[in-house]
Amino acid sequence: MTHLRNMLQKAQWLSIVLGLSLVFTLSSCSSSGGDDDGGNNNNQGNTSEATVSDNNKKDVSIASAEGAKQAVTGSTLPTGISAESELNEALKDLAINVLEQVESLSNLPTGYSGTLTGDCGGNANYNAVINGQQVNRIEYDFNQYCSSSYTLDGNMTIYYTYSGNDISSYRIVYDNLTYSGPSYNETINMTITCNASYSCTYSSTTTGSDGRTYTVSDSSVTGNNSSGYNVSATVTDPDHGTITITATNITICDNGNIGSGEIEVTDSTGAVVLSITFPNCSEMVVTYDGVATTYNQ
Repeated sequence: MTHLRNMLQKAQWLSIVLGLSLVFTLSSCSSSGGDDDGGNNNNQGNTSEATVSDNNKKDVSIASAEGAKQAVTGSTLPTGISAESELNEALKDLAINVLEQVESLSNLPTGYSGTLTGDCGGNANYNAVINGQQVNRIEYDFNQYCSSSYTLDGNMTIYYTYSGNDISSYRIVYDNLTYSGPSYNETINMTITCNASYSCTYSSTTTGSDGRTYTVSDSSVTGNNSSGYNVSATVTDPDHGTITITATNITICDNGNIGSGEIEVTDSTGAVVLSITFPNCSEMVVTYDGVATTYNQ
């Protein structure tokens, strides 16, 4: 068990578990990103590469716009939050606390549960699932758990994969985990998967204007809402499959829609097959095969 605790105490763990998740904080319209059997997103639907056609261009365009908005929203840190914040320390301490309690047991059971009480109220129920001498996962259920000036509510699960006695990878699933402080209230629905070298991938889900649920992964965002955001990401349309989007100079309106800029869509052919421009905060102009069509966002 010592290798687990030592790993958690490394500085990289803090930045991965919370610093990166805060950078990719999701908006309140997001849906759950976790499941019960390993933390994979259970709303992905069709995960093969999409092929854009005249029949699905509207769906793909909505998926592209929703994916770009999700990436931009997730890249914005709430005021006062940083990777070194007290919130990060609180969750790191929670993870270490449970592992230390499990490690102290002379005979490891198949499961170990308990409750941690917050410094200023609330509690966190935890359940460690154990196989032999290894912790397979730790589940946390936060019930208005208060530490310092931060309150947590919702669920977080950490899954471990081993190579021999060493951790080879781990997955952190945030399931409607809400954290609130003096000036913000944010909800995270996200899966972060990391290998032993701390190389991580991210995926999150969002529900679009058409009621369908999209998965966004491998996103990169630069810029701001004044000059415009530049976004690259992989978006999974639940019906048509996976596309790659590249957005340039997009801005976000007060209603949450995109107000300007352009998105280019690459499908299974490896070529850009669709372009989307945004003349205002309610419409988008989709150009496919040389023909432009206007849709509501």
